[in-house]
Amino acid sequence: EAPTVKRIHDTIYLAKFNEPPQHYSDDPTVLSAKVSELSSLVKGSRKITFFVGNGINMSAISVDENRPVESENQDSLFAVPSSRALPLKKMEPTVSHKALTAICALPGTTHQIVTTNWDDMLTQCGHPSQSLIQTKIRPGESVNPEILQQIAEKSAASDLYVVIGSSMRTSPANQIPDLVKKNGGKLVIVNVQNTDFDSDSSIRIW
Repeated sequence: EAPTVKRIHDTIYLAKFNEPPQHYSDDPTVLSAKVSELSSLVKGSRKITFFVGNGINMSAISVDENRPVESENQDSLFAVPSSRALPLKKMEPTVSHKALTAICALPGTTHQIVTTNWDDMLTQCGHPSQSLIQTKIRPGESVNPEILQQIAEKSAASDLYVVIGSSMRTSPANQIPDLVKKNGGKLVIVNVQNTDFDSDSSIRIW
C-alpha cells in the first residue's frame, strides 16, 4: 500500500538528509526570461524526458492547514502530525500535472515522464501509461536496476531533459546528468533548492 504523503515536503527532506532544505526563488524578471527560454527549447524538441519529483505536488496541498509545529527540538521542527497528513487518493492534479500531460501529447513528439511519486495525478490527467515511468521508491530504498535500464533505454535520443521538483540527491534523479551527456541533449533543472548539478544545466530555474 502506498504511504501517506505529508503535506510539507520539508518533513521528508529533513528526515532523509538530516538538514532542513534551503528554498530559493528567481527574481520575477529573471524568471520570465528563463521561462521564455525554456519554452523555446520545448517547442524545438522532438523528444523530452521530464523527471518529476515530489516538489511538483506542493501546490496540490494546503500549506496553511499544515504548517510545522514550533518546537525547540530541531528534530520535530518540521514535523507534521499524522492526523494532518494528506492521503494520496485525496490529492488532485495541479496545473503543472495538466501542463506536462498536454506537452507530452503534442503531435509529432515522443515526450515522456519519469516520476518517483506514489500518486496517480498524472494518470488522472489522462497521461498515457506508455510514456510514463513510475519508480515508486520509498525513502532509503534503491531503484530496481531493471527500472534504471528502462529509463536509460526510453530516454535515449532525448533532445531535452527537464528535472522538476527534485533535489537530485538520490537515484534515479542523480543519474539524469549522465544520461544527458551520453545522449547529447540539454538539461534544465526547476527546483527551489540547489542541486549538485546546477552548473551542468542549460537553464536553471529557482
